[in-house]
Amino acid sequence: MKKPQLIYGKSKFFDLALFAVLLAVLSACAGSSSGNTASAPAALPTGNLATTLSWNVPITNVDKSDLTDLSGFRIYYGISSGQYGAKINVPLSACDMSAGTCSYQVTGLAAVQYYFVVTALDSYGHESDYSKEVVKAPQ
Repeated sequence: MKKPQLIYGKSKFFDLALFAVLLAVLSACAGSSSGNTASAPAALPTGNLATTLSWNVPITNVDKSDLTDLSGFRIYYGISSGQYGAKINVPLSACDMSAGTCSYQVTGLAAVQYYFVVTALDSYGHESDYSKEVVKAPQ
């Protein structure tokens, strides 16, 4: 059974000085894996710093039909590009659906540069591909 693919509307992934387009595409086939792969991540340092990530909630599928089965998001992050040693599930309840935005504060970070990506999850358990990578140093 072929699943519609997610696209993100005209808006951008943002946070004060952060702008990157959040492009996510659901698996094309029900029951398939997400295809998100990363090599062995480096151990993540911990600390008492935080950073907030914000993005726009997708509203349509690739075929331009309304997106009706979005169930949440997942943030992956690490200290090397393409190597994400941590993940956080973000429920839709963390989003302001009337404004079409979602924000999440990642805590427990050290004073180093982190690489973040976001994926979308649907109610069937499919996960989109990674968004474009965003680099931030918590403060």
